[in-house]
Amino acid sequence: MTHSPLIVVAFLFAVAGLCSLPGVGEPMGVGNDRTLQLAMIHTELACCALLFLPLGARTRGAALRNLLAVVACFAGASACVLLLHFVARGGLPWQSRGGALGAWLFAGGAISLGARLGGVWVLRARVALLCMFALPPLAHYLALEYASASLLHLRSVSPSWALAAGELSWWPLLPLGLTPWAAALALPAPKQAEVAP
Repeated sequence: MTHSPLIVVAFLFAVAGLCSLPGVGEPMGVGNDRTLQLAMIHTELACCALLFLPLGARTRGAALRNLLAVVACFAGASACVLLLHFVARGGLPWQSRGGALGAWLFAGGAISLGARLGGVWVLRARVALLCMFALPPLAHYLALEYASASLLHLRSVSPSWALAAGELSWWPLLPLGLTPWAAALALPAPKQAEVAP
């Protein structure tokens, strides 16, 4: 088993601690209220693409262990987010769990598929995930700033943007998140290199 869940939990607690400091959170517009909850959920979505460390073994067993690690990461991250439920009224942390589970499944599946393929595919999967999560909000900002046009329709593409647009469930990632796992499990075992006598 990888150390990914421990890394995710430690990172989320570190971010929560930093945002709670008066000189750190206030300049960023994060206080001990709903904004802290939102910051934690956005941080969790970043953890999906950045902090999950897949097992490098290219076997179906390793893919299944990676799936267990993703579930453990989601459970640990959910515990951290739900611990902050007391700082503001409303069900924001609970409402975000469906979208967070979909994001964890999709991101972890893409990275695990990259590990199954070997080579530089893990890095390629991370770059694709970061583009998917981060580019739609950036494109929306640039369109508003320079063309006075909204790109809110891109919220169905990015979990981070769906959260920023107020659509916290983002359920489409749940079925979509199973696709890379199915591919990782369906791939044939890599051929062993023949050793000369």
